[in-house]
Amino acid sequence: GIAPDTLLFGNFRSSNWADNQLTLVLSSTGPISTFEDGNYWSLGVGRKISDSLSVSASYFSDPGDGNGVSELAPTGGTQSVSLGARYSLSDAATLSLGATMSQKGDATTSKLDAEMSGIRVNIVGAKISIKF
Repeated sequence: GIAPDTLLFGNFRSSNWADNQLTLVLSSTGPISTFEDGNYWSLGVGRKISDSLSVSASYFSDPGDGNGVSELAPTGGTQSVSLGARYSLSDAATLSLGATMSQKGDATTSKLDAEMSGIRVNIVGAKISIKF
């Protein structure tokens, strides 16, 4: 970690989608997708508050430009912030809570020229885990 009870985490992913387009089996129109290669990254920090409670926060970035995107994935870049907490209810049970707020970038699709803009996604989740 970066300090006692504190952890810095992150990841970087490079995807090679340009060579993996979808084509209908009995169609001569060519691919129905225009997937592009891309790079994505996230960076976050986790902190153990006590023996029972830990929290985390992270940031995600997909820097896509949104021009000529596939109709099957019609968004530009994405920026997200995630918050999470895990609380030990007992030696055998934990409660996990999480939330992610995302802003999707504006996009225009490649085949139909459909325009997408102002897309926001909010996700909230909870989980109770019991060991036996």
